[in-house]
Amino acid sequence: MGNFDMYYDVVVVGGGTAGVSAAVGAAQAGARVLLIERSAFLGGVGTHAGVGAFSGVYTCGEDPQKCVAGVSDLIQEEMDKLSPHATELIISAAGNKNIQFKPEYLKVALVNRVDRFHIYYI
Repeated sequence: MGNFDMYYDVVVVGGGTAGVSAAVGAAQAGARVLLIERSAFLGGVGTHAGVGAFSGVYTCGEDPQKCVAGVSDLIQEEMDKLSPHATELIISAAGNKNIQFKPEYLKVALVNRVDRFHIYYI
């Protein structure tokens, strides 16, 4: 487990995409962050339950516009660095523009981002 320091500014419980995003955001702001995940890997339902798409990044309708940015961009960029086939823009059955991803790439991308921001995770 390494050098476990008991003093952190922020502790995030849950290593899904929202938890990792919160941890990265706090680290970007200069906080010392501890991320706690119960599973053997990060990613939440995106890596554990076969939910292989991010929805809500684009507006709905005829001409979808990107409406979410920040850590989600960092995660997608990291997956795209790993493979040009890691993500794909798709139109869902409901007509919404989503980002489909391969879960194994998401796992690696999240660990890479957590490591890059010196976030300790257990």
